[in-house]
Formats: sequence, C-alpha cells, structure tokens
Amino acid sequence: MVSGVKLQGSGSSGSEKGFTLFELLVVIVIISISLAICTVALAPGLGGAVSRTSAKRVATTLARARNLAVSEARPYYVHLSEDGLRIVAYDGTLKERVSLPRGTSIGPGGGSTVSFYPRGGSSGGSFEVLDTETGKRRHSITVDPATGRVRVL
Repeated sequence: MVSGVKLQGSGSSGSEKGFTLFELLVVIVIISISLAICTVALAPGLGGAVSRTSAKRVATTLARARNLAVSEARPYYVHLSEDGLRIVAYDGTLKERVSLPRGTSIGPGGGSTVSFYPRGGSSGGSFEVLDTETGKRRHSITVDPATGRVRVL
C-alpha cells in the first residue's frame, strides 16, 4: 500500500477499468454520423462565402480601374466575361486579368464593358455574381455612372 492506494496485479479478481473495442467503435460511429450531418448543414453557407468573395473581387477590380483612370488622367475599360475580368488601358494594353473562383460567374451574359473616365465618372452598369451550380443570383454589383462608385449589394 502506498499512501492509501491499493495496487492490484493483472491476476486480481477486481473490476478492470477501461473501454472495450465495441464501445470504442460505437463512439467512432457516433462521431462520424455527427460530422456527416454538420457537413451537410454547413455546405450551403460555404457556397455563399465563395460567391461573396467573387463579388468583392469584381468590385475591387472595378474600383481599381476607376482609380487608374483618375490617377493617370486616361480612360480605362473593364471587360467582363463569364469567367473573369480584364482591365484594359485606353490604348488597348492589358493591365490586369482577374479570374473568378470555380463555381461562380458574372451575369447577365458575358462581353460587357464598363468604361472609367479621368474625372471619375463611368459608363455605369449592373452585374450579378451567379452560382454556376444552382444558377441562382448571389450578389449584385452596381457602378454609378456619375461618380464611378462601385457597390456590392
């Protein structure tokens, strides 16, 4: 006896402490089912995060083109297609190419162009970031023609 604790050998007739293999398997199955349920419940929220990121990327690209137009006192154009955007200078030089994450696209239709002018104005426009898997609109992006301000709704 050490400090009031009785040590038992392996051959003792006392009850053994621990878990059986069956009990461990039951716990593993319960944890697996719980994880599967959580994954299914959280999946729609992840799609919203991807489209939100895409919308912010589009808005940032549009705002960058406006800033370039104002700072360089030259027009800049942003060509929008279903898979991404291109910032093009007044002389046709490609300044920047931005691609969208997988599973999102810009609508309605590709081939749209937004012009940004040296005084801050723009040709204006309204676009939507779409979830390509469901085809649903996730976020709207507007460009004010008078000020060139870009907003994500």
